[in-house]
Amino acid sequence: MANPLILVSLCAMFLGGLGSLFIVIPMGTDTWEYYRYSETALLGKNHSGAYTVTLVNPNETAKIFRVDHFPDKDNHTAKPDYLFAQDAGLMRMCDKISAATKASIKSWPPMWKNTCYNFVTEFDEETSPLNSNGNILAKMQTSAASCLIVSTIDLITATVVGIIAILKKQVALCMVTGTLYMMAGIFGVFTVVIIYTKTAYEIDECFAFVPIPSELCKAREITYGYSISLVWVGVVLCVCTCGFWIFLARLLTFIKSRVML
Repeated sequence: MANPLILVSLCAMFLGGLGSLFIVIPMGTDTWEYYRYSETALLGKNHSGAYTVTLVNPNETAKIFRVDHFPDKDNHTAKPDYLFAQDAGLMRMCDKISAATKASIKSWPPMWKNTCYNFVTEFDEETSPLNSNGNILAKMQTSAASCLIVSTIDLITATVVGIIAILKKQVALCMVTGTLYMMAGIFGVFTVVIIYTKTAYEIDECFAFVPIPSELCKAREITYGYSISLVWVGVVLCVCTCGFWIFLARLLTFIKSRVML
């Protein structure tokens, strides 16, 4: 008959490794959120008295819509805004527009000159070209990324401490490992909740990284990708792993007490 201590240890290590994969892998993906614009809805707004919408590149797959604003009462005309599809990861936003197309547009926003914009390494609130709403979204994006980074650090530490705990049969280290997995799960929850909150601001309050008139918000479609689902699975596995490590600690305590008797 297999040793129950070995079985519980193997289950704890396996679940911990699996949970770590489900949390760490989504960090490098661009499949957290998808931003798309309905061509029919956008071009149908051309009769507005404040702006017109034009399809810039009808022959390309990655469409760009230019929003030209009419002069205000002081005869001041704002720069045109550009709406285009983007795929958002936890740390960056990317598009599929070619570099040649971007270079051909003189008023193209410098923030989106590259294929991807990294919020962690490039965003600086003091020099950010974003408006106040965009800065709020960017700070939420970096906060979510920071939470998942903390979760990853917890998982790495838990793996190292867990291996030592099993080799040395240390009850205290088993408890610490279980706590680390629980903390990793909690910070994973923080990550997805921040993303959900950010999306709620974008949908309900028309917040945007790319400037968009409020009347056109309904033409923007925001959908979640599979990465958020992976993180939720990772969170559940981390909580289960915590339970296994706590059980392992109790099992070790029981075995040691029996040996002492």
